[in-house]
Amino acid sequence: MLDVSSHSYTHMDEISATYLLAVCRDGKLFYSHAAESVENYSIKRALQQMAITRQELLKEVSAKLAIDMPDNQHDPHLDGIKLWYTDAIDQAWDFSDMMVLSKLRALESKNLDSLIQAIKKTSNQYSRELMSNVAARFQLCLDLLDSIIAKQS
Repeated sequence: MLDVSSHSYTHMDEISATYLLAVCRDGKLFYSHAAESVENYSIKRALQQMAITRQELLKEVSAKLAIDMPDNQHDPHLDGIKLWYTDAIDQAWDFSDMMVLSKLRALESKNLDSLIQAIKKTSNQYSRELMSNVAARFQLCLDLLDSIIAKQS
């Protein structure tokens, strides 16, 4: 799956990259959908920014790993990965509710923690740098959620 100029990618790197692409793809869909259902401008804007970030990361990571990931199309590399975003789209979330925002923050924190663990496990420098960049941008999204939660308190 990984078509890059390095021969030191492990099976674990490939699994991490596949999971990362799924998080970006499904997260983009979820946050786009969520932003449409919110009236509060601050929350709407934060959710839109999170969707944009996921879209940008999806394109960047796909390009760097030479993986073709067209929007809204089936990708056989991601078969079997079912993330919470998929189920969450079908639920009615009240994003003005503090408990909902806190749960969302906890779920996103788990994604970031998984990414950090993958960074620690890889021996490939290119993969480590790529995932570190993604982790930094995921952290910015968590910071957005934190600021919304703080404003709602």
